[in-house]
Amino acid sequence: MLPGELGYIFPGLFLFYYYIRGFVVTLLYIRVKQDMVRRQCSAVMSAATQSTNPQALQGQNRDGEVLTEEQARSRQEKLEELSSNMGLCGQVGAMLANLVLFFLTNVIDVIG
Repeated sequence: MLPGELGYIFPGLFLFYYYIRGFVVTLLYIRVKQDMVRRQCSAVMSAATQSTNPQALQGQNRDGEVLTEEQARSRQEKLEELSSNMGLCGQVGAMLANLVLFFLTNVIDVIG
């Protein structure tokens, strides 16, 4: 397909691409987690300063509804589970795409 031995460049390009992609995805994940913690802390502080019963209030949602500590923890756990599932689906999807391309090009010999 490529003249000479230029085809050997592809593994290096793939390695570079997936390394950079993984690095960026990890940095974005860490950034989102840090921002979530900051927002929760600021919501707790603002609710505690506005409340007459600061122990009952732990934060507010987007609608201004007051959340107890248990509700806030439950929502945090659901968000963490959702982010884990989304990451797993992304990784499995990338693996399946690579396997399909491998079989199409090497086993079935569609391109060639």
